[in-house]
Amino acid sequence: MALDDVSQMPVDENTVTRFVTDLVRGFNTHDPDLFTSVMTDDVVFEHSGAPTTLYGRGQVGGYYTTVWTAIPDLTLELADGPFFHPRAPRVSFAWAAAGTHTGPLDPPGLAPTGKDVEFDVREIIEFRGGLASHVRVSTDMAEFARQIGALPARGSVGERAGARMQRLQMKASRRR
Repeated sequence: MALDDVSQMPVDENTVTRFVTDLVRGFNTHDPDLFTSVMTDDVVFEHSGAPTTLYGRGQVGGYYTTVWTAIPDLTLELADGPFFHPRAPRVSFAWAAAGTHTGPLDPPGLAPTGKDVEFDVREIIEFRGGLASHVRVSTDMAEFARQIGALPARGSVGERAGARMQRLQMKASRRR
């Protein structure tokens, strides 16, 4: 459903309460079947940390299994919301996630660091028949990468060196 398509009825509070309960329980127990049970079979799942859009429960469960392997104590809790769209079956949430990066994260192929991570997650979910049919998840992946040491800290010598290298690369590419 397009963001401006308001042809369907808004989702009710009881549906969303059940959704949140089952989603959080599935996420926090790292149970891909329970986690995806709140989604349609043909769910479209866009995640800023995923290498591509995920289609269907199987792909979503598979993606999160890799995340839970990388961060085996990863938990999710509702930080704010739900926020209901007044004329469409759409709800948004703010979540807080935390855990320790003790396993490989593949893709993209990051080795375990043993570092604690905490990050905010923003989510917009469209519902069909009481289940999530289109999910958009956004989190600051650069901040996550900084927390595990894959990117240099803000304002650090490493960040400034990376910016200098990028400027030199752009300068060289304009000469070609």
